[in-house]
Amino acid sequence: MSVSRSPGRFRDAMPVTTAARVVEAFLDRHVDGLEALAAATGRSDSMDALHRVRRLSRARTRDTKALARELETLRDRVDEASAALGTPLPCVAGQDVDAAARWYAGRLTDLADLCRRM
Repeated sequence: MSVSRSPGRFRDAMPVTTAARVVEAFLDRHVDGLEALAAATGRSDSMDALHRVRRLSRARTRDTKALARELETLRDRVDEASAALGTPLPCVAGQDVDAAARWYAGRLTDLADLCRRM
């Protein structure tokens, strides 16, 4: 692997599976919270989106665009959690679910952006 000295060539400096590893590490830390939000929506497509992202990241996919699309789908499902349950969401086990949904949506957006740059 050669490293480009040109600005904006971040993609050339990293192994192609780096995005999947970063996503997998994030999910390892936050899957419980994402599953709780997905379950709170009562929509099976929310959990399906989470499982697709998990499967792609564990497989160390080289298709970072597909991983980015799945992250964006998951983000949309998390973002819809507030709308699906009413605003504001009640606290669940002492957690501010609205704040959690916004935080997760932001992190999923960041990860999708990383995947698109890789």
